[in-house]
Amino acid sequence: VPWLQDSDSWARRNLVGRWQLNGILALQSGQPFTPHIASSYFSGNGDFNADGNANDRPNAPSIGITWACSRDGFKNPNSGCFNIADQSTAGKREYFGRPADGAIGTLGRNTYDGPGYFGLDFSLFKTIAVPQITEDARFQLRFEFFNIFNRVNFYQPEPRIERTTFGRPTETFDAREIQIG
Repeated sequence: VPWLQDSDSWARRNLVGRWQLNGILALQSGQPFTPHIASSYFSGNGDFNADGNANDRPNAPSIGITWACSRDGFKNPNSGCFNIADQSTAGKREYFGRPADGAIGTLGRNTYDGPGYFGLDFSLFKTIAVPQITEDARFQLRFEFFNIFNRVNFYQPEPRIERTTFGRPTETFDAREIQIG
């Protein structure tokens, strides 16, 4: 409360005044990602276009590349956002399809979006004058809250289609942290 910091009363100045409130809000839509073949998922080494590099993109799914995934979809342990009923290798093979030898897969780069991010960091500082030490001496009490609402924010989903965790995030950003100093 800045208007009380110059009060004549020590109690008003140091108990009610000299508070500082800070906040940082981060809102991000999901970052794009591209499913790819990292190993001998279909056959060979995952290098279908013969450029010497693995991690080639597969063909686009036969049902299209529409993507309407909510936060709950990323948490689904059975199908994730891709809604592949059969999570076996054969099920993924049927869903994505194998590129022809020497060809690039028809799935575009950065076709899908990962989970978004919402975070609010908050801090409250209290500055108390300590004239007994020196005229300008100050003591500061700090309360800091990171991810104050404790919202679960996911990292990018697993892009390698041969993995059992394909299409689902396997890590989260930090939970709420509180610091007092």
